[in-house]
Amino acid sequence: MKAGLAWGEKERTKKLKGVHPVKRNSGFIKFFTSLIILLFFLFLPGPVIEGGNQVRYVKNFSHGLVVEDSIYFVLEYRVSEDRSPLWFIMPIERSPKFHYQKLFLYSWTPCSEELKQLAVLREEFPFPPRINVGLSRFNSTPNGFVFIVTAGSDEDHRQVYELRAWDIESEGFSPINGQKTNIINLESPLYLEYFADYLSPWVDNPGIISIAELKEELEELDQEDWDLPREW
Repeated sequence: MKAGLAWGEKERTKKLKGVHPVKRNSGFIKFFTSLIILLFFLFLPGPVIEGGNQVRYVKNFSHGLVVEDSIYFVLEYRVSEDRSPLWFIMPIERSPKFHYQKLFLYSWTPCSEELKQLAVLREEFPFPPRINVGLSRFNSTPNGFVFIVTAGSDEDHRQVYELRAWDIESEGFSPINGQKTNIINLESPLYLEYFADYLSPWVDNPGIISIAELKEELEELDQEDWDLPREW
């Protein structure tokens, strides 16, 4: 009797051992199938919008600096295209595709209604993070003006700026410390030399007009007046 039980237990053990691999394989197949379905829905393109994705033409302005009869300002112009969202239960928006992005220095003379693109300040794209023309600052000098434009971050994650000087008579950049472009931060001696007493709000500084006032000055201009591409 004991021998029969022992034999029966061995048979049941053999059957159980034979079942375990099947359970493990079934679990793997279910997991793998679920993963394939998940990836399928994750990378499923969104619906196609009639007429294609929307192309956006954006101008971002700095404050303006009035010198004699002209207003000087920095402009960011970018062209981007919306991309179809990825779908996973709900749409997941994607960052736009950039076609064009540059920073310019412009002047506007209201009495003659003359808009001039003076210089390209930055032309690689997309720009690094923390580029914001709204943080540009201007200060008059005997021959023109100095200005700073955000230029990203340094290795210590501090905001850095490009410092330049514009000579109005020659319509070109003048060197500062032997360089036409200086990378500085808010603690640099060059910043303190030109902007230590800069007031906030910035329109309280001599010759500075607000972004809203600048836009109002320029609102009647046509796109062709800016000499900027729109071929996308």
